[in-house]
Amino acid sequence: MQRPVKIIIGGLVVIAVLGAAPFMIRPYVEKLGTQSLELLARDGGFCETDACEEGIDYALSFLETNYGLSQDEIKWCMGVDEIAHREWHFANGLKDLATDFMYRRCGAPILDLPEDSSDIDNAPLAE
Repeated sequence: MQRPVKIIIGGLVVIAVLGAAPFMIRPYVEKLGTQSLELLARDGGFCETDACEEGIDYALSFLETNYGLSQDEIKWCMGVDEIAHREWHFANGLKDLATDFMYRRCGAPILDLPEDSSDIDNAPLAE
């Protein structure tokens, strides 16, 4: 093959991979979010069976009601939170940039501060 043809094919492969990346990442992030919800339900004592489906449903409905997000968005945000709190051996700066971008679907961060705290006025907001 001629060199320009190889370059065009290589460019198309790169574009295809970059275009498919969001569709490959979403199931992984939502799986992490579901695992986090299960852990939350088990730690909160909401599970009545070993499968803990009712506990996960309760946690989802609670978060959905209190934060105004859909169930898919809650799973996404919990998964992104799981990724953000992991320490990698390398590329933590890149991970921070990626998770900051991924958090945009979740809205403004909510700080767990006491109501009488004056630090709430300095809370960062999502753009």
